[in-house]
Amino acid sequence: WDEDGRLDTETTGISIRLRGNITLNVDKKSYRIKFPQKENPLGLGDGAAKSWNLVANYYDGSLLRNMAAYRMGELMDHMPYTANCRSVELYVNGEYRGVYLLVEAVNVAKSRVAITEKPELIEDNGYLLELSRYAEENAFTIDFFKFEVKSDVSEDIETRKQQIAYISGYTKEALYALKSGDREAIEQYIDVPSLVDNCI
Repeated sequence: WDEDGRLDTETTGISIRLRGNITLNVDKKSYRIKFPQKENPLGLGDGAAKSWNLVANYYDGSLLRNMAAYRMGELMDHMPYTANCRSVELYVNGEYRGVYLLVEAVNVAKSRVAITEKPELIEDNGYLLELSRYAEENAFTIDFFKFEVKSDVSEDIETRKQQIAYISGYTKEALYALKSGDREAIEQYIDVPSLVDNCI
């Protein structure tokens, strides 16, 4: 329901799973929900999508830190995408679960991370990466940091290996260029204004 008490999204079957790593052990769980058809609950974001997150903010008593970070991202000039969010009160089977943050799930889409994925290509391809110590599938490690390729990659095993090798090599070169402090080397791999806005 919206803030005026009107039904915003019709009753529908959804997939739901727990979300998080360390927070899986706390009392107030976070969730990933997936609609069967693209939806835009509460008119949130730049377009309809199937996947959304309900973030519990368990370790943030103010319930504002994540929202403030996302809103700051929206104000930056060189951030091509920042996840849209809104505070909601969550009820499950009529039981009140508290205040959550409804957030767009970060994935590749025109209204989210707008890159072009070509699963048959190795170079000249878009790759969405996630830094995660829990990465398992399509994962690689650079200096003890573990990354996972979240994009669609080739179903052909050899092509997939080449894709992972390419993007891991590119990421490694980009990180080492940053460590060197050589502006020219950095600009070969990184859009510097975008990086600065991300760091802010």
